[in-house]
Amino acid sequence: SENTKCQLVDSSKDRLVSMSRDLLPHKSGKITFETAFTMENKAETGYSYTLFGEEKTIFKFMTEGDKIAVLQADGKTKQVSTYMPNTIVRIKAIVDLDTKTYELIVDGKNVGKFGFVEAANQVDRIFVSTSDKETMIVWIRYVYLYFNYVVNENFMTTPEGEIPYDWERVGGGST
Repeated sequence: SENTKCQLVDSSKDRLVSMSRDLLPHKSGKITFETAFTMENKAETGYSYTLFGEEKTIFKFMTEGDKIAVLQADGKTKQVSTYMPNTIVRIKAIVDLDTKTYELIVDGKNVGKFGFVEAANQVDRIFVSTSDKETMIVWIRYVYLYFNYVVNENFMTTPEGEIPYDWERVGGGST
């Protein structure tokens, strides 16, 4: 639930704070990854989530100032969304092990489909980390992984007054 939180406090500018979880290897189909976090007090660079398989990076998304960015196969990052400190940021990634792609949804908006950073054949670890260059306080509200089905809770994560990214408004009705 969003009322349950884990706090990462990083008071060092040269060390990071991290958590890692090994998973039973999953080799095909889709995985839905969901998280929500709040960056306390100010936008920071370097808070990240990385999904691994066979020690290869499948995806990595991170904060870059007040932006959310993804790591690409060429080693460069691409900024895909913005966020505000002291607000809940909800992120969902739908990972397809068969096509080696993932869709990223930030606060109910689909921000793109991306290829794996490295071509892994399985998912087996999740890694959450702060930066080794910034101090920060992050509240992690939840981290969920669902195997072999796509979670469709778009009405709960879409901002008020908008429709989910994969729906289309028909007719005049109210929001």
